[in-house]
Amino acid sequence: MSNLEPISILQLEDSELDAQFNVACLERAGFVVESKRVQQRVEFEAALAGESFDLILADFKMPGFDGLEGLAIARQKAPNIPFTIVSGQLGEENAIDSLHNGATDYVLKMRMERLVPAVERALSEARERVERRHVESALAETENRFLHMADSAPVMI
Repeated sequence: MSNLEPISILQLEDSELDAQFNVACLERAGFVVESKRVQQRVEFEAALAGESFDLILADFKMPGFDGLEGLAIARQKAPNIPFTIVSGQLGEENAIDSLHNGATDYVLKMRMERLVPAVERALSEARERVERRHVESALAETENRFLHMADSAPVMI
């Protein structure tokens, strides 16, 4: 991926400093980042409904709203956007639950060196899924045209 292409990130994060640090880590790696930070369910749902994002970074534990709730909403409203949990308090069981529920990855705030590789992988996998859907759609269209031609061709005996 060319890191010169801007990536749009929705951050579900209660700490402005943590959100800025996430962006700084990605910018240091060469990404051009456009970031929007939200803290509450209503803001999160409105952002998903009104804007397009390449990635969601979510804190796991926040007052009144957490990463698993955000993940459930994102899987319902924007299932193709990669969702990565970035948290200081996750625990192995919660990490496994988040992955089983559709999170792309998780990064512990004490291991932020994992953020850039996790984001690169998530964006790459998302691009591959989009490309695969385009190829599958083109193949289905070709098959339909072929079947239509076969149905309308005269039968030769």
